[in-house]
Amino acid sequence: MGFARALVELEEEGIHNVSARIAWMASRVRRTLQTLAGCAVLKPLDEPSGIVTFRCEGMGASDVRTKLLAQGILVSAIPVERAPLEPGFRPLVRVAAHAYSNDSDLERPVDALRSIEKSPVL
Repeated sequence: MGFARALVELEEEGIHNVSARIAWMASRVRRTLQTLAGCAVLKPLDEPSGIVTFRCEGMGASDVRTKLLAQGILVSAIPVERAPLEPGFRPLVRVAAHAYSNDSDLERPVDALRSIEKSPVL
């Protein structure tokens, strides 16, 4: 039932409108993350995707994931094993914008990373 309702909403909104909104939200997160000291955004800022991929210097991807999950923010830590043939690949973090995301959803991971950045643990 939920999937059927999601398809109806997608059709009503228009797939191109939804895709453009998701890409805009992710671009906004990428642009904000790149302003944080120690954060490296790993995809082009205007990539037409809802996935935001980044690293935090001085902190492992799994540590970032753990700290964000503790604040209720769903992210993934991508280990080296996911790209064993990629030269120089280092673990990274991914967060995604969704059709149902709002401004608060976009600000939460960035605000959490700002607080982690100021933490004496770094």
